[in-house]
Amino acid sequence: MPVLFVAGSILIPIVLGIQVWLVPSKTLQQAAIFVNSVVLLFFSLDLVQLAPFRGQLAGALAESVNLLFAAIDVFLLGYMAYLGWRWRKYLVLILSLLQLLVLLWLELAIPGEVIDHILVDRLSLTLYLIVSFVGSLVIIFASKYMDDHKAEGGRPSHGLPRFFGVLLIFTGTMNGLVSTDNLRWLYLFWEVTTLASFLLIFHYKHAEARENAFRALWMNQIGGLAILLALVLMGRTLETASLSELVRYAPASSQLTLAVALLLLAAFTKAAQVPFHGWLLGAMVAPTPVSALLHSSTMVNAALYLAFRLSPAFRGTTLGTIVALVGAFSYFATSGMGIGEANAKRVLAFSTIANLGLALTMSALNNSLALTAGMLILVYHAVSKGLLFLAVGTVEHKIGSRNIEKMDRLFEELPVTTVLAVLGMISMMMPPFGVLIGKWLAIEAAVNNPVILLFVIFGSAFTVVFWSKWVGKMLATTARPPEAPRIHAESLSFLTAGPLFALAALAIFTSLFLGWTYSFFARPVVGAQYPTLPLEVRFGGLYSSVGGFLPWPLFAILLLVLASIPVTIGRMRCQDICLPYLCGENSEDEPEKSFYSARDEAFPAGVGGYYAEGIFGEGAINRWAVPVGIGLLLLMLGVVL
Repeated sequence: MPVLFVAGSILIPIVLGIQVWLVPSKTLQQAAIFVNSVVLLFFSLDLVQLAPFRGQLAGALAESVNLLFAAIDVFLLGYMAYLGWRWRKYLVLILSLLQLLVLLWLELAIPGEVIDHILVDRLSLTLYLIVSFVGSLVIIFASKYMDDHKAEGGRPSHGLPRFFGVLLIFTGTMNGLVSTDNLRWLYLFWEVTTLASFLLIFHYKHAEARENAFRALWMNQIGGLAILLALVLMGRTLETASLSELVRYAPASSQLTLAVALLLLAAFTKAAQVPFHGWLLGAMVAPTPVSALLHSSTMVNAALYLAFRLSPAFRGTTLGTIVALVGAFSYFATSGMGIGEANAKRVLAFSTIANLGLALTMSALNNSLALTAGMLILVYHAVSKGLLFLAVGTVEHKIGSRNIEKMDRLFEELPVTTVLAVLGMISMMMPPFGVLIGKWLAIEAAVNNPVILLFVIFGSAFTVVFWSKWVGKMLATTARPPEAPRIHAESLSFLTAGPLFALAALAIFTSLFLGWTYSFFARPVVGAQYPTLPLEVRFGGLYSSVGGFLPWPLFAILLLVLASIPVTIGRMRCQDICLPYLCGENSEDEPEKSFYSARDEAFPAGVGGYYAEGIFGEGAINRWAVPVGIGLLLLMLGVVL
């Protein structure tokens, strides 16, 4: 029965996706999205009752599945090679052919028996639930968002069947990726997610989309090639493709340690760690639901899944120290880049890369508190970032811009969306929300590693800067004439408001019930790898040897503050807001925006955030961050070799 549930959670979304892709129909598309959501929720909740479990396919069936997967691998690599040849992207062509050669060598000459084909434990279920809940909500949101986007921008509709087909196929693929102990199977699902990312970034087909899609493709192909090379080393040494066997025997073998390092390199590419961060930033040209699902809350978490699965094989070693440095440095550098960025979606991308880096760092530190922090960051980041991307997409649709500087007075125009967006930002940096708990535990876990500790502290401080600046901009106001209208809630369709409010509720309740969230998601994973647990649950809060965190009182205070806002706004009068003094006489036409100065000419007045591009701009930081990132990767491989 568990094997059937796993198979259903993989095959049904894929079949629905292919059907939507090949049979364009709005009714069919909506029905498929609904069925996919129900199926994923049903299977995920049933697997919670059955896990952990392992399963092995019967001999003939396993052989047939292996042959089918090998054929699909060859087809995917051949298609990628064709894309590289057609568009003259020769790096894509070369990497595709290299992977094809290694794959053929692997299939023909390298043994790769697996003890268990299927492995579903609490780590797998964490990703299952993220795909089922967050993924389903994002796809539901996309069904309305893409229709509005098409109508508003005059964009062609012929690409929408493929768009939703790929999204549905992706959900099944992610379930397959996190439910197998067979690295050969994982490689297939890994490559499908890479191709799905390429197709969705390329959705609008303009020059910028094409360039960024191919950058994402070749950078992730490096990870695919690394997985194949790891499979070769495992086959020659262990004669198996089992991840569990790799974790068991890697510490005693230099070749297997190199295989682990190659798999971690694949994780760095998927998680867009420096110097691979460029592909995730470029992916922001894709429609916002793509950014929310693949490039923030779900697909990139495959990197964390692989790192957490391999953690016992490298933590506490020299390799683990370098992995922690790569993640912590990425957290520090990309958090700094977020300060110098005014494009809202790119700020979210920098934040995503940073939090993935922090979680990767926690996978490498040799203590149970670090793994606990990593698991909590994985869960809370997926929910909060999904909410933020959908809220920013709604704002962009309403105001026609992603520029943070154009989001002032947003609360007056879009009060509901603004409150939800601000809630998402607060949940990323402030108590009593779970992301802050993860960072608090991360700092405590890194206390014996001074360099990593400094990276984590400064990275966390940088995130507070760009989130606070953005919140202030969205809640800012300007002088209004006496006849300014009262603030009224904007109209949101059910398919837009439903996912937004659902994700906001998830962010609140998973933080409110912090003890339950820790007990369900983190404690089983940590307990399976460490004999003692670092935290205990009392009164719904978490407590460690250095202190505790109880969310209930803080949520009560937050509720009182939020309840007072409508009352305060309701008591305000328009005439209480005075025109600003603009260093001269205010002009008659727009007294709140321009003033008379020299020669009685009207000068525009502007107020904006300070981004310090010369220090925190992407270009300024890339000049030193990319060489450092490349150096750390070379050091990692060099030390292992």
